[in-house]
Amino acid sequence: MTEAPKLLDRVRAALRVRHYSPRTEESYVGWIRRFILYHGKRHPSSMGAVLVEPLPWMDELVRAPRRERVPVVMTAEEVQAILGLLHGTTKLIAMLLYGSGLRLLEALRLRVKDVDFGRRQIFVRDAKANRDRVTMLVRRRCA
Repeated sequence: MTEAPKLLDRVRAALRVRHYSPRTEESYVGWIRRFILYHGKRHPSSMGAVLVEPLPWMDELVRAPRRERVPVVMTAEEVQAILGLLHGTTKLIAMLLYGSGLRLLEALRLRVKDVDFGRRQIFVRDAKANRDRVTMLVRRRCA
């Protein structure tokens, strides 16, 4: 006879069905594990409502309105000043983030075979939502 899946396995399965990223899954499971340890290793179901259980008291909650945020944009001179202070790999990654619009983890996972100098393209594998994408490889104009 097979036993029912454990809580953290159910959480992982629920997150995977919703296509959450592996890092989000790792973070959520970590927080749940710490929650359980904080409460003396008691199972959350013994403390109140948990996964897939209705929470009727939440129907009355009102979400706070989101503030409109004005994007902060650096001037070309500010970017030049920052890039001028960096060296080596750190500078290369910063230039990729700024010039090609890569996210930090995308730049850190980049491999030589993902860069096409002839077409001036970068092939980003397993980007956000596990989708591949292509972005531009800009010409170097920074000092």
